[in-house]
Amino acid sequence: MMIVDGVKIFAFSDTHGLHRKMLVPCDADVVICAGDAVEDNLSPEDYRDFLDWFEAVPAGLRIFVPGNHELIFMIAPKYGELLFKDRDIFLGLNAVVYHRALSFYCFAFPEMLPRVIRDAGMADVLVSHYPPDMIPGSVALEPRFHVFGHDHSLKDFPDSPSGTKYFNVSVYNELNEKF
Repeated sequence: MMIVDGVKIFAFSDTHGLHRKMLVPCDADVVICAGDAVEDNLSPEDYRDFLDWFEAVPAGLRIFVPGNHELIFMIAPKYGELLFKDRDIFLGLNAVVYHRALSFYCFAFPEMLPRVIRDAGMADVLVSHYPPDMIPGSVALEPRFHVFGHDHSLKDFPDSPSGTKYFNVSVYNELNEKF
């Protein structure tokens, strides 16, 4: 868990259907899933199971940014959005959300980068599924923090010259080693 300006943030990604085996702190203010929650076979039940679990996680704000395994957002994006309708989960499709004094810019798809650069401004926290080395130009956004997944190796990324701190929050290897 990281604490930013007094806000407790817990982030994870790459559960690939093993979300119910993960322990989430009960005192987080913000809980972020940076994608690959399902091992997508386009089953609405897989999505519902994850969303039911995620919505029950105690937090003031829950953020979900789709990853490359959430194929529904590439094949039938409107249907993917409908799965989140009436849920207490912020679906981060290249949009900003605020919690207390923090701004979270949620960046779902690398092909949207020109729009992201225009819209993101100086976000406190950039949330993406993809790591910075897979998002050309993302360093120019200069967020204070960049939370991402996709890379199961958990390799460290050095802070950027502008001071951005990077956090790879993939739990894939950890969940697969435990269970």
